[in-house]
Amino acid sequence: MFPMDSKSDNEVLRISVLVLPLLFFVGSYFVFAWRDFNQLSRFVEEQAGATVRQKAESLFEWQRQTQPQNTDVAQQVLLLLEADALNKHHKQSSIVLLSRIHTRQSASFAGMLLVFIGSVFIIGKLREPINKGRGGY
Repeated sequence: MFPMDSKSDNEVLRISVLVLPLLFFVGSYFVFAWRDFNQLSRFVEEQAGATVRQKAESLFEWQRQTQPQNTDVAQQVLLLLEADALNKHHKQSSIVLLSRIHTRQSASFAGMLLVFIGSVFIIGKLREPINKGRGGY
């Protein structure tokens, strides 16, 4: 190991006090962002169209077996399709809203992270010794 004096120990301690909270916040943000992104992905991939098709086919089968000339079943199927279209429209609106929220959340955190890193550099620059060198040719 390299011999370390108390000044270098203090410098390592000062840097670790500044960097460790940053690493904690960045790590926790990525864990929560990954979880939110996975929930959003599952919400987007969720399909409800198969159940509507099954319901419509079962209604048509029931109509063929019981009353071949009844038009009430066709109206019920049209109503079912309209309800499914409205449901998909609302789901698409929710997806757009959630993706905008997620984008803005990521942008705000990235801004906070850049501000924090900049402040670490500024604090580090303030603690440097004053250079009294002369400029010239």
